Amino acid sequence: MSVAATDAPAVPGLPVRDTPVELARFIGIVLVVFGHTWRGLHRSGVLGTDPFVMAVDAAIYLFHMPLFFLISGFFFERALSKTPENFVNGRIRRLLYPLVIWTWLFGLAKLAAGGAANVPLAEGGFPWNPFPPQWQFWFLWALFAVHLTAYATGRLSNRTGTWVALAGFAVVAHWGLGHLELLHWTYDTALYNLPFFVAGLLLARFPSLLSGPVWIALAVYVAGQAAFIALPPIGTVAAVAIGLGVTVAVFRMAHALADCPRLADVIVPLAAIGTLSLPIYLAHTIFAAPTRIGLLQLGLTDPLTHIIFGTLAGLTGPIVMALTARRLGLSRVLGL
Repeated sequence: MSVAATDAPAVPGLPVRDTPVELARFIGIVLVVFGHTWRGLHRSGVLGTDPFVMAVDAAIYLFHMPLFFLISGFFFERALSKTPENFVNGRIRRLLYPLVIWTWLFGLAKLAAGGAANVPLAEGGFPWNPFPPQWQFWFLWALFAVHLTAYATGRLSNRTGTWVALAGFAVVAHWGLGHLELLHWTYDTALYNLPFFVAGLLLARFPSLLSGPVWIALAVYVAGQAAFIALPPIGTVAAVAIGLGVTVAVFRMAHALADCPRLADVIVPLAAIGTLSLPIYLAHTIFAAPTRIGLLQLGLTDPLTHIIFGTLAGLTGPIVMALTARRLGLSRVLGL
């Protein structure tokens, strides 16, 4: 157990059960908000077409969503003891219900934004049917598919070799079926992220893998990012290999930061925000996009101003919303 998790004061109303993991969630969700803000500014023309813009985008998207699949796998093994009925019901409540509710809410927000949205939604195009998943909500559906696959696999055989074989199968299937375009893109994304989920499960099974020198993790992260950005477009196997290295390195560095007593007063509040990663993920665009629109209507086009205020709005808005919903007893209704 980390020192930071035991010695640092808790944040009122935001209990932190596992500081290293929640810190990793914080890192991931900040990059989700930043990444969507960055892409929104790119589409709206605030950011130029400089190669740096695309390099930043590639560096973020290499690992920030795979990190959440890894974290999910890290805690998954305990779910294998559930009955199939309880397991499926829990995943419907935790993943599919928020997908439906927030697809509708986000669709209404796009309708309200009208032509000011980067991709306006026509009045007749309101997504009454949230399946197949749209926008950022692909993650919930892909994670649902990964969980069902992992549960079926684990119930048949929970051996380490079986999990490694499943990850290998996912890489091959993503490569082969991706070329044939036989699957909806959300299933294709689920296949791509399944090895990251398995990596998390194996890291939980072999925790010594997270105890190596942190400088090695930092070196792997830097080398992986440099290779991914510098190399020409690479195939699935190489992309997954580089992505796995970078994602595991970030997870390892989060553990190292959480185990530093001198940083506890900073780390624990950040980890507390990590506990709200789901509400932030679900609602961040509803707050970040209007911020961009409002700044543009005021004639402000400075990229740094947009990045700062867009990212802050995408984080603070959902946090206030989630805490208010919790106080009013509406968290379950809103899928939070």
